[in-house]
Amino acid sequence: MSKGVIIIEKQYISRNNGLCRLNTQINENGETKILYAEVEEEYGKYLCIERADGVLYLILPVALRENYDIYSEVPITGIFLHNLNEILIPHLALGDKNIHSIKIYADVEDNLIGGGSVGTAISCGVDSMYTVKQYTDNKYPNLQLTDLFIASVNAELWDTKDADLHQWVKEHQTQFSRYEIVAKELNLRLIKMYTNYFWYICGRDWKIYHHLFTHNYITMASVLALKKLWRIYFFASATPYTIFDLKNNSKQDTDRHELLSNHVLSTPDFLCFSGGIKADRIQKTYELADYPLAQKVLHPCHKKGMKNCSEPTCDKCLRGLLVFDYYGKLDNMKEVFDVNRYKRDRKHYLWQLVAKKDNEFFTELYKMFCEKYPEEMRSVRESYEKFISPVPARDFRVLQKWYNFTLQLMLLPQPTEVVKNFFKSKGINKLYCTGGTNIGNRIKQIISDDIKCVNYINSKVSECDAAMILDTIDSEISKKKDILSKQGAKKIYTLYDLELLVKTLLKDVH
Repeated sequence: MSKGVIIIEKQYISRNNGLCRLNTQINENGETKILYAEVEEEYGKYLCIERADGVLYLILPVALRENYDIYSEVPITGIFLHNLNEILIPHLALGDKNIHSIKIYADVEDNLIGGGSVGTAISCGVDSMYTVKQYTDNKYPNLQLTDLFIASVNAELWDTKDADLHQWVKEHQTQFSRYEIVAKELNLRLIKMYTNYFWYICGRDWKIYHHLFTHNYITMASVLALKKLWRIYFFASATPYTIFDLKNNSKQDTDRHELLSNHVLSTPDFLCFSGGIKADRIQKTYELADYPLAQKVLHPCHKKGMKNCSEPTCDKCLRGLLVFDYYGKLDNMKEVFDVNRYKRDRKHYLWQLVAKKDNEFFTELYKMFCEKYPEEMRSVRESYEKFISPVPARDFRVLQKWYNFTLQLMLLPQPTEVVKNFFKSKGINKLYCTGGTNIGNRIKQIISDDIKCVNYINSKVSECDAAMILDTIDSEISKKKDILSKQGAKKIYTLYDLELLVKTLLKDVH
């Protein structure tokens, strides 16, 4: 027996400052909430006030986990309601004991209200760009894209809360500049939506409502809010159908049952297909290297900026750079990746490949590199296992944080002199040192030949020219700064000061 209910009470449109917002009032077990989806005024006519299909799909993961039946006082498309009640919900519950076999109650309407547009999302990631490429240059005229869609449910865009579409776009100008380039070059409309759908789901217990476990519901809810626009929508797929699996689905990426989701979402006036499903990630990346548009805007990295961060420890960048390297396409992507850095530090990227060889996203790449470069990979593997792999698990995050700093320091012509001169140039003869990490202790060892390094056992911080915090954990650094200030430290330095110096010097070197 259900322990609660969610009621979809009403929908209405509001307008302000050139924007049009679809508001849906729901009552979740006694608490009233307003869910909204906002677009520019010209696209307001496509917001679907007549049906609550989108919000119904959005609240579904909550109802399934919390054992809430759903009642909708706004009509639902009949076939969609059938697909949820009779196909999706029973199968999700069958595959996971944490999913409840709830019921949805609503009046149905089956008159066709869908539009004529063919669309897909434009995040400029690999799956997105491959889908755009596939459906703007194919032999199926009826499947050619007419519109690109981007909503604040996208992973790089959900950080703007309690605002409107204008503010959201303003805060993400770098990302939107890429989307505009794609839309302009392909002569497609760019439809933008600001919504609180993501926060309604993922603002809950993150372990239960992780983005990976719910992203299909959130994304397609935003698409269905514009039900009167679409005829066909391509959901840019990240994984092949061969991984289809309903077991423990509440704690799995929703791509595991995407094939079922697409079937359930499709109705006579709205078809949902997986985009780019014919190719795996490596093949997609390889083909995009020769796609002029991708060479300008491809951005799989989750970090902000005009270019992908290109860090060896960034899985998204690592996967892309390794594929481009393997196929000899690195120079094709120099506008969007730091290709020079990759070429210069290639061994560090290969170390990361060795470290991730058992990860499903890197296993095939590892095999490919071992077959193409057997001697080099043998050498890389040996050095990784000897010097890098033995790091204790508890130090892993700290290692990641300072990994690049160590590499950058070693790339300087005379790294030890750089460290020594940092302190000498500031007239420091006696340095109070506190904290202890591998890298911090190494820095202390380097400078101790020229500078007297002391600690609390043999000196007071107020008696020294400056203090140096050798920790790498931010909370420890902040805490020790406060203590040292109260104890009369004349000047306080951290490893971050050295990191900034090294980055500046590297720019001069290269």
